[in-house]
Amino acid sequence: AVLRERYGGVSREIRDMGPYDTVVVGGGLAGTFAAVASARMGCRTALLQNRPVLGGNAGTEILVNPEGDTTREPLDPGEGGIIEEVRGDVFGYSERLLKLVQNQPRLDLFLNTHAKGVELAEPNKIKAVLALDVNSGQRYRFLGTTFIDCTGDGSIGVWAGAEYRHGREPRSMYGETRAPEVGDLNKGTMGGTLRYATEQTASPVKFVGPDWARHFPTCGDFNPGRHPQLRFGGWQWVIEYGGDLDTYKDAEVIRDELLRIIWGMWDHAKNHCPQLGDQADNFKLAWVSHVVGKRESRRLIGDYVMTEHDIANRTLFPDRVSYGGWGIDIHPPKGFYDPGPPAITTHRVKFSVPFRSLYSKDVDNLMMAGRCISVTHAALGATRVMITCGLQGQAVGTASGFCKLHQTTPRGVYQRYIQDLQQQLLKDGCYIIDLPNQDPRDLALGASVTASSVAPNDVYQPSAALTRHNLDVDRAVMFRWKGGRLESVAAHLESQAAGPAVLEAHLCRAKALGEFQNAEQVAAVKVTIPPGSRDWVSIPFELQLEPGYYYLWLPKTAGVSWGLFSVEPSETARAYRSGAEWTRMPGCYAFKTEPSGGQALPLAEERGDQPWFSPQNVVDGFARAVRGVPHSWRPDPAQDLPQWVELKFPSPVEFDTVHISFQSRQLAASDFSLSAWADGQWRSLTRVADNAQRRCVLTVPATRAERLRLTIEKAPPEMGVCEIRVYREEQP
Repeated sequence: AVLRERYGGVSREIRDMGPYDTVVVGGGLAGTFAAVASARMGCRTALLQNRPVLGGNAGTEILVNPEGDTTREPLDPGEGGIIEEVRGDVFGYSERLLKLVQNQPRLDLFLNTHAKGVELAEPNKIKAVLALDVNSGQRYRFLGTTFIDCTGDGSIGVWAGAEYRHGREPRSMYGETRAPEVGDLNKGTMGGTLRYATEQTASPVKFVGPDWARHFPTCGDFNPGRHPQLRFGGWQWVIEYGGDLDTYKDAEVIRDELLRIIWGMWDHAKNHCPQLGDQADNFKLAWVSHVVGKRESRRLIGDYVMTEHDIANRTLFPDRVSYGGWGIDIHPPKGFYDPGPPAITTHRVKFSVPFRSLYSKDVDNLMMAGRCISVTHAALGATRVMITCGLQGQAVGTASGFCKLHQTTPRGVYQRYIQDLQQQLLKDGCYIIDLPNQDPRDLALGASVTASSVAPNDVYQPSAALTRHNLDVDRAVMFRWKGGRLESVAAHLESQAAGPAVLEAHLCRAKALGEFQNAEQVAAVKVTIPPGSRDWVSIPFELQLEPGYYYLWLPKTAGVSWGLFSVEPSETARAYRSGAEWTRMPGCYAFKTEPSGGQALPLAEERGDQPWFSPQNVVDGFARAVRGVPHSWRPDPAQDLPQWVELKFPSPVEFDTVHISFQSRQLAASDFSLSAWADGQWRSLTRVADNAQRRCVLTVPATRAERLRLTIEKAPPEMGVCEIRVYREEQP
């Protein structure tokens, strides 16, 4: 320390900063959203980031495109909350996040500030984070009440003595199918990635590979899916290394090997590749990242450890505060050098994240978001992607506000205020699976709703949105049967054959979910599919069955296709067979049983006389489409705009804030207005033009009225209004 002070430019003085209500360490999406949410809850907040830019893996130093929910049901708007304020092109995340933070009151940003340790107030409570300004050498002590670890490495928790894991749990620990038989300690994880960009030039550019680069003289030297390409793009995630090392302690070794790989790939592309040939002549390297984009590191243990089973079963935790839908995407530890596929993805379903996985079980005032939350290695394959991490960040940042409000710990929020936290997150635009708005302060929940017109049901057909797979191979869908008589199984099929298509449908019993091989055939039934049809085809089996897993498989049949649900129901699986072996794939073919068997199927295919787009939907508690149900009012597209939807309160109410959530960003009104019925006349409150947002929070003059009207003046025909909230907020 003395030598660092004398010769390294490090200050002897440690400058106290704060005290802060919340100290957030790590400036990726998780940390930035946590800091912004904390400040918006009234907390004085510090955000420490050890790089010169915000964004983490999405920042300009790494340029990984943020990912999140990919299940995408019909009319699905994607993730809500703070992410909607910054979502956009990958090259602009650092700039957009910086602007977001700089415009947020009560939030202090410290770039180039590297956390070095912690001070404890007592064995299980952090007093301060110790940090260093890497440019000036100034040392800091950030004093705080609540701390949030978004470092991705769990550094704050580890320094504070929190229990953590680094590596892979053995299969015997939780019975996870994606876990290895034998676990690993401090290795066996997913590796990190560096990326490169190229420039196409007017004339050929020579390239001489450096001696330290890896050598790939033939295309066969690359394992499957790892061959270099000439342009910057999403394919570069396969440039991965470090899973067999300690991704925290060996970070520099990992970076250096990735640089060797990239220069070797470029040497191959320029000088040795017959596939690219002379296409590569006029390309040159323009940029190579030097900051590794990490996938996995140390995970802090909370009051609950999420596992693969929570994702597979889509567990609806009572304390759920965020969600994901990426699928369990696990890369082999050898990464670029692994002879198998670069990644295997399963369980592509929407899943919930419990609050108990977002705070430390050992350190009373520590929460976490991002890669270091309380999950197994297998579950991390689904929770680690950036937008999913950002939602966790917003949840813990909001929870920090409740810690301050009630002078309690994160565990105290879970024990006594979890419903308040959930309702605040919904109010702030987040989606929590199957949790409705029950905010007692929302005046709209007590209103009756009418509209100038309502779109007929036939303008929306969820089944038309189904992705379809041709029966060009054998295809199968597996489901759990509770036992008893199975009358039939229906499949959503389309025939483009010139005449009737006849196929033999088979029902088999499986040993376990996802195991299609060596199954016992139970029955086979021939069915005929009319030409030009696109509908449910019922296959009568009329069997008494024992409880267990069964699958329906349909043989290769020319001209026939099978639709897939846009979201995978729990306890289902699908597969295809082109030879002797079945290959399991993510997703689920559209099916239904008679009787239903208890499956929560993701699409309401038949609606009957119940309207899709009732005006009352704007106060039904859901601010978005769910499993294909729009949860919105949509005016009749056959009638000209303007059209309106109107709330009538049981008695006059006072309000000054109105929240409006449209169907999606693409299906939002661009021009609309609000007016109130007061003193026997309509009074204009505000008008919005050129709106490009899904969710609008509008401050209006304080008003006492018995009716509130939203008038849509300009919008696409499919525009829908999912939610209207009305509040009397305390004005600053």
